[in-house]
Amino acid sequence: MDVDIAKELASDDVLKVKLTLVPVPTTQDRINFLLSGKIDVAISNFTATLPRSKAITFTDPYVVDGVGVVYRKDLKIADWKDLNGKRVAVTTGSTGEILVKKLAPQAKLQQFDQASTALLAVQQNKADAQIEDYTYTVYHAGRDKNLAFLNKPLDFQPYCFGVRKFDQEWLNYLNFFIYRLQQSGKMKELYKKWFAAEPFPVSPRW
Repeated sequence: MDVDIAKELASDDVLKVKLTLVPVPTTQDRINFLLSGKIDVAISNFTATLPRSKAITFTDPYVVDGVGVVYRKDLKIADWKDLNGKRVAVTTGSTGEILVKKLAPQAKLQQFDQASTALLAVQQNKADAQIEDYTYTVYHAGRDKNLAFLNKPLDFQPYCFGVRKFDQEWLNYLNFFIYRLQQSGKMKELYKKWFAAEPFPVSPRW
């Protein structure tokens, strides 16, 4: 979905630039690549947090996601506490890694640099479950008949674009692009395309 959003941004009536997609191997590389000038914007299921905001600047949220669990169907996992004693694959430095330590302190954590290798460990029975973004768990459980996802997303978090600090003009442009993406219905269209579900509301509910 993020690739589709990047394509929308590059082909925008005003911007009209050639899109160059740069894979980010690890979670930290999203920040490293911005600071080094290797990328101009990070659109990569990037959860905005206060610690990360010390290094870079985040746009307004374009989607809200939660932390989820994808696991092998042969296991009995009905709640987060059921991860205790299980082999749980996490992406190093992710928000999911932090949360599972609090909610299932007896889980046997296995750390991976990439979400794809963590998922492979589950598929190969080297791990019992994976902690990742909720939309990620829904997507991959829908593609693999041997997997299931826990329909209890936890700790809803905002996904934002990441940009370098002190580039206010670029930040303003991206914020307005996100506004138009949502108001036009394009964001909902892309979300349904990839996850076959309604997106969670971006605006806070008090």
